[in-house]
Amino acid sequence: MQKSFAPLRRDKRRFPKALREKFDIETPGEVFVYEADGRIVVEPVPSLERLHGVHASDRDSGEVLARARELDESDRQREAKETETILDRHGDGSVFDTEPLLAFLYREPGHETVADRLDEVASGETAGYLAEVNASELLYLIARIEGEDGTPTTDSLRAADRDIRGRTRRRTRRRS
Repeated sequence: MQKSFAPLRRDKRRFPKALREKFDIETPGEVFVYEADGRIVVEPVPSLERLHGVHASDRDSGEVLARARELDESDRQREAKETETILDRHGDGSVFDTEPLLAFLYREPGHETVADRLDEVASGETAGYLAEVNASELLYLIARIEGEDGTPTTDSLRAADRDIRGRTRRRTRRRS
């Protein structure tokens, strides 16, 4: 089981200041909690600023998007239909596709434009949506890219889950 929650609000789930500072847990902030090897693991959910380029490392510009296109070219019609359904249901806003979010996370070409849109969503200027199929595709592509030989590993899946679903959950909760 994996769960994201905000431990720094007015409840009993607080961390001592020294631990928050040592492990860079923002106040207010969220943590990602999961079980691994019979232990409870708590990791900070990174802020939007920290996510920008988090997976960039030593890759050449454009490499990740090219690899993502190689890994998965399907589901475009389904994504278009789901996007249409989202906009019909919720109205105007930004619906984020997989490739622009990959560009943002890896500082690929076009990442600045995506960062601007995400800032608008984070500030409440506009609504932002991510279709479930796109969230799943994004999580899986990151796990494959960060995994071994295009295959996700437990660690790459966990990191992708933390970086994507943690942010998605947070935005969803605030809108409720």
